[in-house]
Amino acid sequence: MEFYNVADKYLCKVDYQSPEIKQYDKFKMFMNDIIYNKKRVLIYGDYDPDGAFCVLQWRAGLRLFNVSDYEIFKYRKRMHTLDPFAVDKAMEGRFDYIIISDAASNDMENINRLVGFGVKVIIVDHHECKYSYADYPEDCCIINTMMENRENEEVLAGKQEPFVLSGGALVFVLLYKLAQDYRIPCHHLAPLAVSSMYADCVDMSSELARGMYFMARDIDAKMLPAEVDAFLNNYTRFSRRFVEFQMTPKLNAAFRMERFNYLNDNFLSKKLPTRGELNVMVSSLTELHQHSSELVSKATDIIYHEVKDNFVIGNLNTVNEHIDVRGTKLYNYTGLIANKLAERYKKSAVVYYGMDGKIKGSFRDLYGRNYLNIFQSFSESQGHPSAFGIKLNALQISDFLHSIDLVDSNFAIKGINNEPIIEGNWGNEPPDDRVLNDMAMYNEFAGIKLPFVLLEVYKNQSMRETRTHYGEYMYRWGDRNIHSRRRIINGSKMLIRPTVGKSVKLHAL
Repeated sequence: MEFYNVADKYLCKVDYQSPEIKQYDKFKMFMNDIIYNKKRVLIYGDYDPDGAFCVLQWRAGLRLFNVSDYEIFKYRKRMHTLDPFAVDKAMEGRFDYIIISDAASNDMENINRLVGFGVKVIIVDHHECKYSYADYPEDCCIINTMMENRENEEVLAGKQEPFVLSGGALVFVLLYKLAQDYRIPCHHLAPLAVSSMYADCVDMSSELARGMYFMARDIDAKMLPAEVDAFLNNYTRFSRRFVEFQMTPKLNAAFRMERFNYLNDNFLSKKLPTRGELNVMVSSLTELHQHSSELVSKATDIIYHEVKDNFVIGNLNTVNEHIDVRGTKLYNYTGLIANKLAERYKKSAVVYYGMDGKIKGSFRDLYGRNYLNIFQSFSESQGHPSAFGIKLNALQISDFLHSIDLVDSNFAIKGINNEPIIEGNWGNEPPDDRVLNDMAMYNEFAGIKLPFVLLEVYKNQSMRETRTHYGEYMYRWGDRNIHSRRRIINGSKMLIRPTVGKSVKLHAL
């Protein structure tokens, strides 16, 4: 079986080991000043789930170190740059420190403003940055994975794995290392770090990421952070699919619709929420997500789109007659609509929207294939290999669409990196439990550097169809159920992704 030729290394449990961080000593010096000298701190996280998971760790971490004089900056308007109101608050509120997570590495102007006003700055980030560590003022401690990799001789020589972490995972690495120095247990924060990795579509194949994953997985359910546990139910367990399909979509609904009161009251409050308050938040976010899902489904049904050999392209401006795109903030949902189109046509999808002379769009590929480098050759595309955002000005759209036509006609799908491992020739019985468990565990780390493993199965009459309470279709395959978001007709080929749950789950792509 081809799968085991690739997967063996990734099926073994690895222990988490704290890595060497070039800027750690400076970080520890700043944190010691906060802890011992009772400095006043403002905490800031970026406007996305990764940023929120960063904030949750800082809140828990500062409590571990008995730091009480801190405040968390509340979300107010979605952006992916440092909110200027946070800069003003840090200066006008006479804070000694501002801790910025998942943002601001390139914002030297505001960094210098803060430092010039007497506010020391700690930045923990994983985004590409044009500066080096030496460029920042003395009263700024920045830890950025990109700069760590560029300035680490072991990484450059290929003797050490480069850091590939989300903002939240990097916060965990730093807090865990600091807690080790203080001999304080900190492993219970690992689920927040792993959640941030999955939420931000960051590669999980490194030994560091897998060590973090196994630490999170082995935590007793009673020890899970309350903010994660509140999203679980009797049918789910902490896993990749739980983060990607249960928790993150609900959080993203709040960010996309800019309904921040739920997060501000529970995630960004200094006062820890009760379980009842978290339950109310999850219920409200579930309703918000349901509303946004209905909006996305409607837009997917009516959007004008072109189906090509390898791509499907949708223009969100074409739904304006039926949906107020600005009023509903549907322009924040291009990625979800692209995902729906990709599911419908089993092709990579691009959805774009024009507003105020600018074009914004999203690309999605269901199979984790790397198209980012190709799109960067003819557009301003940033994000992850199989899920990224696109920016253009209005005059570039014609050339952009022409470039996609050229890619579509000249690049075979098999030429794209990270083609899934497809194990076929399955009849009326699924693989045995050992194989399915191995595939599911391997898929916890696949999708970016590693290809997913999928089962190729043909639907036949013996696969009895049922519906779940959630509207999913289920098809009986031997002693297993295949879950699908759409109805599958007899004779159709299904590509099935085994995933970790309370037991192995099989999902049709």
